[in-house]
Amino acid sequence: GINAAVKDFGRIAGHEVEVITLDGGCSEEMGTDAAYRIVNDPQVVGVIGTLCSASAKGARSIISDAGYVMISPANTRTSFTYSDSLPGFFRVSTPDIYQAQYMAEFAYRELGARRIGIFRADNEYSRELADAFAEWFRANGGEITLYQVVPFGMSDMANDMSALMSRLEESQTDAIYMPLFMPEAATFVSWVSEWGGEFSLLGADTINPPEFIDSISTIQQVFYTESSPTLSSNPYAYGYDAARLLLDTISRIAILDESGVLHIGRQALRDALRNASFGGQTGMVACNPNGDCGHAAIAIY
Repeated sequence: GINAAVKDFGRIAGHEVEVITLDGGCSEEMGTDAAYRIVNDPQVVGVIGTLCSASAKGARSIISDAGYVMISPANTRTSFTYSDSLPGFFRVSTPDIYQAQYMAEFAYRELGARRIGIFRADNEYSRELADAFAEWFRANGGEITLYQVVPFGMSDMANDMSALMSRLEESQTDAIYMPLFMPEAATFVSWVSEWGGEFSLLGADTINPPEFIDSISTIQQVFYTESSPTLSSNPYAYGYDAARLLLDTISRIAILDESGVLHIGRQALRDALRNASFGGQTGMVACNPNGDCGHAAIAIY
């Protein structure tokens, strides 16, 4: 997506755009290492990334503190632009809080659920989804009947499932919200089926892979949030829009001097990004003061 945007955009004031690729490794350590390499190169103008929120955890503050801009096509961790916003961090991806609230609203208004149990993974991504879901659901009159952290591998839960299912049935729970990853999500659904629990199961975009879909063929009431059908068929849209946002903004503020040198002010670039807007591959791209620029539609599948 990034390479396509660079190719389509072409030169800026006669200068070629060069793309340098570094591996964030989906880890804080590798993301931090890549960020230090970036800020030690004064010829870098801006950063597209990271893909994983874990990589961004250390990288975003290093890049922001050095005066650079970083535009992520995929970081969805809510806190990045809410409680932990940084002046140099932007994203075109939609914060997780929206998919959690959208699913909570769907459960309440469309399914008529009033009592929901939550089973979340033991990581920050799943915690933010679970807490945002619970906050919306409670605020609108619903009740959370159980809040359970699922350990990695789930082996420790096998003996507890009967008791947990009994608790949910006794509390007349209507549905289970399960922002789990694979393979825990598939295992959890099979356990619910085995124990005979008649609940609607509600998931997040973490349970989209085909192997999960195959594992739930005997379960009727499973719903999950994901990008709109248009975006699902265009997996490169976020990378394209992130790169186009950077290139468009650079072209607006870059100054070509008499000797042919192109000057791109770092603070000018940040300021201009906060006023940028265009119709992109993912929908309307327009940045708010905290750095959220994406407003892509969310669908229930």
